[in-house]
Amino acid sequence: MKFLYCFLLLSLFLSCSNGSDSKELKSGCPKPNVFKYLNPFYLKDRVVSYVRKKFFDIEILEDLVENDGYTLENHYVETQDGFILNVHRIPFKGNKLKSVVFLQHGILGSSVDWFITGPNKSLAYYLADNGYDVWLGNARGNRLSKNHTTLDPKKDAAQFWDFSFHEIGEIDLPTMIRYVLKLTDQNDLFYIGHSQGSTAFYVMCSEHPDINQYINAHFILSPVAYMNHIYNPFLRTIAEYKISTIFTKLGKYEISPYHGFIHGFLKGTCTYGKIFCKNFILLINGNNPGQLNKTLLPKIFSYTPAGSSTKQFIHYLQEIKSGYFCQYDYGEKENLIRYGKEVPPKYNLSNSISDAFFFIGKNDWISDKVDVDRLFNEIRSNTKEIITIEDEQWTHLDFLYGVNAIDWVYSKILNFMNDYE
Repeated sequence: MKFLYCFLLLSLFLSCSNGSDSKELKSGCPKPNVFKYLNPFYLKDRVVSYVRKKFFDIEILEDLVENDGYTLENHYVETQDGFILNVHRIPFKGNKLKSVVFLQHGILGSSVDWFITGPNKSLAYYLADNGYDVWLGNARGNRLSKNHTTLDPKKDAAQFWDFSFHEIGEIDLPTMIRYVLKLTDQNDLFYIGHSQGSTAFYVMCSEHPDINQYINAHFILSPVAYMNHIYNPFLRTIAEYKISTIFTKLGKYEISPYHGFIHGFLKGTCTYGKIFCKNFILLINGNNPGQLNKTLLPKIFSYTPAGSSTKQFIHYLQEIKSGYFCQYDYGEKENLIRYGKEVPPKYNLSNSISDAFFFIGKNDWISDKVDVDRLFNEIRSNTKEIITIEDEQWTHLDFLYGVNAIDWVYSKILNFMNDYE
């Protein structure tokens, strides 16, 4: 465990070189003339350029998908508050078109998570192969949805990044879903969400109960709403002792941006030192070596982390600490101004009434069975079921990258969906 925390501190140290203009971020960082002698990346400008080229050259997504034998469509959707969201579509294969299915990624993720493992392994390709019209959302703030009609993510950082999973659920999800249904001329669709993709879904249902009429059924991989039984020692420690300032070291407003040395460091260590990469995943995710394809790690970290707001993480820490599934807590005075009461409003889970299928892992350090059961009991779906993956070590990210994900998860989702056709 000491090694893991040393690795985290090293990552934080590297984050000091992100070129931020914030005095707060610079205050705890070594002076540049000292840091360049400590970090080999800074020995010469040529080395920096080489590292950036080596670690940051990323295939254009359309080419990546085309090389896999599929087509990727780019769609852009504007929200009511000016964010421009990139929505991807992978058209179906086969002779018969089935329903529309919408997939939403977790925190720090993107639409790429759903097809990065390649043909015969990824959920997006698997569903397209079986006749479904596959749509992939990107939440505001990740590297594919980092645009706004009036705000600049750097110059207007305080305004641009002032969102948590609440805005993703209240605004982004219904906007993307309505766009997809209008474009495809369909009355409803299937929804699949991983981690924050589930959080945002239940926020959406709470704030827009009318959305249920458009959801044929929803499938949740590693449900996250209530979080006070979370096992992850790193996040629990931060939430318990209010050490949330650790996130501001990674970015006052934005966490893990795609640019910068954090991303390059992750990809580099995954390429040349997989033990570092594996332990970084272990720190957040838990350990399941039987499901981890180490050769895929450099490719994964070419696209992940994809970025998020600091406020998203703080909101989750509040959930861990409070034990409630509620809106962002600004403190009693600000809560009175925003909400009309001293405590933030709880989300109304009884507004979620579409059929629900939860998939959970026994070694998930983020989504605990006690919290999942509480969520499961509060939604009002007529048909609902919890499916526990048989692998005793199944973790949070195995739902995306697990070697046996198709056999143990995706094939079951497909069977459920086919029953509705």
